[in-house]
Amino acid sequence: DVIGYLPRPRQAKMWSYQGIAHGCSSLMYFRYRGATKGAEQYCYGIIDQDNVKRRKFYEVQSFFKEMKDNEALTQSEVKSDVAVVYDYESMASFRIQRQSFLMDYKQEVYRLYRPFYKKNINMDVIPSDSDFDKYKVLLLPVMIVHKKEVQDKVRKFVSGGGTVVFTYRTAVKDYYNNLTLGQFNPTYYTDLVGGYVEEVESFQDDQVALLIGNEEFEGINGTATVFRDMLKTTTAKTLFKYEDEFFEDLAAVTLNEYEGGKVYYIGSGADNTIMDAIANKIINESNLDAIESEEGVEVVRRSLNNEDYYFVMNHTSDEKKFRNEILKAYEAKIVKA
Repeated sequence: DVIGYLPRPRQAKMWSYQGIAHGCSSLMYFRYRGATKGAEQYCYGIIDQDNVKRRKFYEVQSFFKEMKDNEALTQSEVKSDVAVVYDYESMASFRIQRQSFLMDYKQEVYRLYRPFYKKNINMDVIPSDSDFDKYKVLLLPVMIVHKKEVQDKVRKFVSGGGTVVFTYRTAVKDYYNNLTLGQFNPTYYTDLVGGYVEEVESFQDDQVALLIGNEEFEGINGTATVFRDMLKTTTAKTLFKYEDEFFEDLAAVTLNEYEGGKVYYIGSGADNTIMDAIANKIINESNLDAIESEEGVEVVRRSLNNEDYYFVMNHTSDEKKFRNEILKAYEAKIVKA
């Protein structure tokens, strides 16, 4: 076996805090005691083969004591206004046919997840057969496979006032991995999106598209990679366009208002600057519960008996501060709001 990274002091405890903060109700460590025989001799444990209680043991012990002391809080409701749809059929479709050497399904999910996580927006990660009604914002990264029952739920969600965010390669193939003759992409979504995909392009390592901000995003420019859908708008407005003499009349990012809701389409793998700007607009207009914190400090709000508490986690090797709390490297705390 190859031995990997050793979590720094407090780091494994901090990760454990993170799990509980997001709703984990039962947590176990692998493994309790290191083995002296077999293939997993070097999967070190809370106690190693020397059988001596040392730092790792006392760190785990302190974690469980702190969770026991806050048991009622750990069992409180986890409320999320945003959901990210992690679609296994779409992931499988890209595995069969990547369409770009740069395509990584998990990375594209993270591209859309990251700017909301950065603002400490609590999010659920759900499959496409879940109930969407309880959320304000629905994130649908690279959901290339379209299914009628899911599309019906998305339409209902938007009609009820919700905000949906699509990215490129949305609704291209059906459940059997086939294209639909006679339909523009995104298939059966063009009225919802307020436009359709006119041209497509796959990028390689050294290729990027230049994106130019429009209207309220004027002055915000950036790059995009992996793939691009170039959109011809019908009812949507263009938030970003491509700086491209051949395709300058086609949109990169659009927003369509549809029956009381809003539909965004992000047509390429946009960089962090652009994704942050789009996310901030959605956060503000959807009145999401954003919490400002230093880079690398994660904050999760939980409520008990009408009082708010924060799970605060320092993911860095530096000392950080959240409001009046000092956090050592990789330290986690529960603090009252």
